[in-house]
Amino acid sequence: MEGRRNHSVTFDPCFVLSVDIPFDECTIEDCIDNYFKETKVEGYQVNGKTVRAHQKHLVEKLPNILMVNLKRFVYTDRLIKKKEHVFFEDTLTIEDKHVSPHLQLGVFKKASQAGS
Repeated sequence: MEGRRNHSVTFDPCFVLSVDIPFDECTIEDCIDNYFKETKVEGYQVNGKTVRAHQKHLVEKLPNILMVNLKRFVYTDRLIKKKEHVFFEDTLTIEDKHVSPHLQLGVFKKASQAGS
């Protein structure tokens, strides 16, 4: 498998983003950047061999309404509420780096217009 790239795509309809608060005095954009960052998957196996794997979320289709849930609680031996401040504006812009290339290029928009 070395040097070979396999891609797996799973669509998960999502109208609620549950985002961690990465640090104090951050913005909602910082929380969203943290949610969409690429993460390493430990112990992923293909045909019985452990391979390097990464997971990355991208927005494939933007909903009319997107809810953002801030994860303000940490569960250890007891429940702890985070006190970090998160700043946000009235309007949220989802940056291109978080959107699939199809959506960036307007492929879905063009295809839906052709069908109507």
